[in-house]
Amino acid sequence: VDNPAVVTQIVNAASVTSSVQTIPLSASVADSLASTDLGVFKTVSDANPEETDSVVYTVVVTNLGPDNATGVVVGDLLPAGVTYASDVASQGTYDDGTGLWTVGAVDAGAFAELAITATVDAGTAGMALTNVAHLAASDVADSNPDNNEDSALLTVYGVDIGVGKSVQPSMTFENETVVFTVSATNFGPNGA
Repeated sequence: VDNPAVVTQIVNAASVTSSVQTIPLSASVADSLASTDLGVFKTVSDANPEETDSVVYTVVVTNLGPDNATGVVVGDLLPAGVTYASDVASQGTYDDGTGLWTVGAVDAGAFAELAITATVDAGTAGMALTNVAHLAASDVADSNPDNNEDSALLTVYGVDIGVGKSVQPSMTFENETVVFTVSATNFGPNGA
């Protein structure tokens, strides 16, 4: 089978002709192939975190049917700018080194969920970080590849505050009044 995602059955046909038998004999057998529609969906708990905040990426793989799926693996390697802290999977195991979540079997109409907690790295203020989850493997053909990938975008909240101080007059004499001015400026990119 070249592309099991678009083939729903295999038909094997045979026929026999003979000089003794004047009517040709033929038969065919149709074997249905299992197929399903696995959808991958992704969210992030905070789309605008600050540096060193924790965020939770949630990945859901849903079997939209019609058949049960086995050997399901979802890829979700964290992007640069966040550091893995922990994970909780409703089933299967997640390897933070490879980014592979070995889900296993997902029955038609059922789903599995993975929550990955990560820490936003220092030095990422103002950066946009995209985390992508995708269907990496399944033992059963997936009839709809359009919903096999999803992403979550977070933009790290950042401010750059500058503080300055000046004195007037710059040269003073004994018992003279001086004025100190302290200023704070937000150079962005976000409000403070």
